[in-house]
Amino acid sequence: MQSEAGIVKKEEPSFHELVRETYVRFSVLHRQCHYSFEEYEKKFYDVMLEAENQVILVNDELVDWLKEEKNAGKGIVCISDFYMSGAWLQSLLRLRHLDELFDHVYVSSDFGLRKSTGRLYEYVREQLKCASFGEMMMIGDQKNSDYLIPQKLGIHALLYQEKIVAKKVKDIEQQFQILYRKNKALKMPFVNYVFSLYLFCGKLREELTKESIRDIWFFSREGKALKSLFEEYLRLHHVDSIQCHYLFVSRQATFLPSLTSIDKEDFYFLKCKARDLSLHDFCEGLGLLESQLEGLLVKYDFDRVEKDFFDGEVFQRFIAEEEFVRVYDAEREKERQAAIAYFQSRGMGIRSDEKYAVVDLGWKGSIQDCIARAFHEEANLYGYYYGLTGNVCIEGRNVKKGLVFSDFPLKSRDYNIYAINYRMLERILCADHGGCLKYTQEGPIFKEFDKNEDELYHFVEPIQKQILEEFGQVAEILDQEAAYGNSKILRDIAIAYIHKSFALDWNQERIRQMKYMDRRMDVNFAAFERKQGNRSKAILRRLIKGENRTEVTQKLILALYKTRLGFFAAALRTMALATVKKERRG
Repeated sequence: MQSEAGIVKKEEPSFHELVRETYVRFSVLHRQCHYSFEEYEKKFYDVMLEAENQVILVNDELVDWLKEEKNAGKGIVCISDFYMSGAWLQSLLRLRHLDELFDHVYVSSDFGLRKSTGRLYEYVREQLKCASFGEMMMIGDQKNSDYLIPQKLGIHALLYQEKIVAKKVKDIEQQFQILYRKNKALKMPFVNYVFSLYLFCGKLREELTKESIRDIWFFSREGKALKSLFEEYLRLHHVDSIQCHYLFVSRQATFLPSLTSIDKEDFYFLKCKARDLSLHDFCEGLGLLESQLEGLLVKYDFDRVEKDFFDGEVFQRFIAEEEFVRVYDAEREKERQAAIAYFQSRGMGIRSDEKYAVVDLGWKGSIQDCIARAFHEEANLYGYYYGLTGNVCIEGRNVKKGLVFSDFPLKSRDYNIYAINYRMLERILCADHGGCLKYTQEGPIFKEFDKNEDELYHFVEPIQKQILEEFGQVAEILDQEAAYGNSKILRDIAIAYIHKSFALDWNQERIRQMKYMDRRMDVNFAAFERKQGNRSKAILRRLIKGENRTEVTQKLILALYKTRLGFFAAALRTMALATVKKERRG
């Protein structure tokens, strides 16, 4: 393995050399690269550390045995073929409270020698001053590098291939299933959102910790239940450094304060809702009363629906009317000032250098966009949502994250599981008060809490209370695996498994509850949304294309129930759940 000059040949580059090569390539591909090499190398180090920490599961039983051996006087070293450095690996071990377990760490990239050739073992033997390889024992999960190669050298080798992840996830999920089946037996199947809502709270706390944020504002109305759940999560984990606040908002209330002058405004959010509108719809969307435009009532038919409204001649003439511009400018500025005063009275948006975390269900974060525009982009907003999907606006000081699922900038892991029927959470987490209509100098003005909303809230209130009650049980199950930082990765995997079953597990009771809630759901802004196309055809197209088979299967089950083919729906549900169970075993 030596050249004629007697110099040892390197079997792989060092971490520094590897990063230098990637930096050169990165700089060529991105000619506007603003990182120095030193900055790039540190970023590479930190990003890899965070990524690896998110996927590693520590076998606590093996670690406990190694600790016993160390207490008995045995020396323990870590040896690895890896492109990152030994210092990096020690940082990872430190994150998982394992750094004191090993006397030394030997990584191939530090020495240019590999386990797979045997030369790194030779180097380690020399460093440890072992008289022979027989004094060493190797434990690892790679058949060639950790078992066959050391055996040939005379090292005692143990090939450790226990499927620890599958075993631990199965143990957690079995305990989750007890809760899951209990909720079904109580005829409260929607309580089984408890698992993904617990996941949301866990990820929210992690993000707040990472960004060093201590105050958060929950958006009404679903945010009221989310706030209670997160406060319970903090209580269960003995966290008192985060303060939760509640903010009365809605798309309707924040829309007009967000608008700019008529020559610059594109009315984007209204355009997203519908193409065909009347002037009545347009004014209602802005929050303007027709009585404020009395002089225009005789010139225009406010009730006539115009095709492609925003591209039409009527719209262009209307927004050029002096009376409209005068009322529009006066009202938007008055409501902007009232909105800003209200937000700042609640402690939000006071300082331009502060990070303001806002929390809601999602799904595009358009209320956050409106607030950012109302502040003229001077408030530093960090939005945290259960989910983000579709045309999401993220720019500058207006940052958003979907914590349970997101398709921006790329689809998150398990997106196709959590994004199924996600709007049911709007029903489950409804609040006990009406929507916010607008802001005045005296504060928010609310829509009347009507009979349907009152009935919906009293229907879901026991569900919300049961979810809150079961948070402690979910925490207790996961805390059993808290050692060495394992609970986070096990939480993510186990909850994804059980939520996939939940997405498919529809029965007559769940159908009945869904229909009851749907009939009472309130739409408080721009109810003139364009109608969806033929859903049956869409399902069939997606089935043929093989898109998100879990979601398509769920839609088929629902369609069969709705067409009174309950026997076939139940049979399909049974087959689907059996397939999920088989996938987990695999």
